[in-house]
Amino acid sequence: MTFENELWDNPNLAVFSELPREKFWRMSIALLVVVASIAAAYSLGSVEVGSWAVSFGFALLALASRRIGGQRMLVFRSHDFFTVRGDADQPVLWSAISGIEITDDGVELTLPSGARRRIRLRFLPIEIRWQAMTEFAKWFDCNRALGPPRLGNAADGSLKTDRLTLRWFAPEDRRAYASLLTSGENRRSQLNAPITERTADELFDRLVSAPFSTPGYWHFAIEIEGTVAGNISLVVSDFAVRHADLGIDLLPEFWNRGIGTEATRTLLRFVREQTNLACVLAGCFSDNIACQKVLENAGMKRVGEMGRFFLKNGEWKTGYSYQYLNPSVSD
Repeated sequence: MTFENELWDNPNLAVFSELPREKFWRMSIALLVVVASIAAAYSLGSVEVGSWAVSFGFALLALASRRIGGQRMLVFRSHDFFTVRGDADQPVLWSAISGIEITDDGVELTLPSGARRRIRLRFLPIEIRWQAMTEFAKWFDCNRALGPPRLGNAADGSLKTDRLTLRWFAPEDRRAYASLLTSGENRRSQLNAPITERTADELFDRLVSAPFSTPGYWHFAIEIEGTVAGNISLVVSDFAVRHADLGIDLLPEFWNRGIGTEATRTLLRFVREQTNLACVLAGCFSDNIACQKVLENAGMKRVGEMGRFFLKNGEWKTGYSYQYLNPSVSD
């Protein structure tokens, strides 16, 4: 299995859509207009005129639905943005914008030529519109400072040390994957809800069938001498500011052997050498001393403590947060 970098070259990374009811109301109004026109034609003309009006009305409705029937939206991608049924239905490169100004109903772009272009977002509800305008400014600033998101090429088996390999999960790893998610010893320190074996199986099937189908999502098996020792993941949480979350889990028989630290260092090396992610974040319970040692020995820095960090089995747990600032990204 190989990694297809083209799939991640310019993916949709953020989408803001109008509410479905807006499309419903537009189509309802168009249908009422057509029905009223047909009724008027029948009342004022002959049957032949009415029949012609029916055919013409529904043909007009079909044409109109292509324009007004679809959901309007704003889409951000790595290299550009565009609208669907809006003011920028052709992609606009982030690199082709020299300035941006927030307006009452959207944003106004300044182009290198000095020309200005307005992108109206009135089709979005006000709370979503404000979020979209904020993201517009954030994406522009981050692309100007860092360039488009660079997600690297984690070719299968390329992330390795003398002792371990980070690779995509394979069908024969099903039992090990289920144990990682469902065993009692692992569950005590995991930052997620309890999971059934059936759900674990469904997650595993998805993971194996399309390991790189989601941009900014890496989920590797940690292999030691042909055996799966655990898993490690990196998930981009904010593409604009280039933040990602790191998680790691080992089967109990592989604890206290330095494997977690080695796997984390390997993944952070990938971040440093092949991506322009600015910051990698991680968290663990304050009583999980082993995880704290893994993160700190791998080069992550503890940056905070949070009470009521996670409600585990009816009990509030205190947690620590960690970060790794990618040295290849300048401040």
